[in-house]
Amino acid sequence: MTTWPGSLPQCTLRGVQRSPIVNVIAFGTEVGPGKVRRRSTARVMRVAASALLTRAQVAVFEAFFQDDLEDGALTFAMDDPLDGSTQTWRFDTQSPYSMAEQAGGRFMLSMVLERQP
Repeated sequence: MTTWPGSLPQCTLRGVQRSPIVNVIAFGTEVGPGKVRRRSTARVMRVAASALLTRAQVAVFEAFFQDDLEDGALTFAMDDPLDGSTQTWRFDTQSPYSMAEQAGGRFMLSMVLERQP
C-alpha cells in the first residue's frame, strides 16, 4: 500500500474536523412506522484537515495524488491526525482537496479524507 510521502507535513494544522459518514438507511413500510437499519458494520469516518506546503511540497503532493493514488482512486496509509495511529485513508470522491496560495510563497492544502475500516 502507498504511504503518505515523508517529505510532506506529517501532522496537520489545528482545526481538524472529524465526522462519521451516515451509516443508516430509512425506508417506509405499508403499515406502521418506517424502518431504520444500519447499512454496514464497517464504519467510515470523514476527516477534514489542512496543512501549509511549500511550492516544492505542492509538486510532491500533486504527483502523489495524481500518479500514486490514480487521482484519488486508491487508498494510502497515514497517521490519524487526532490519535496518531496509522490508518488506511482515501480522498473524498466529491471534493478531495483544494489548494490556496498564501503569503510568502506558501500554499494551504485543505483535504477531505475518509478513514477506511
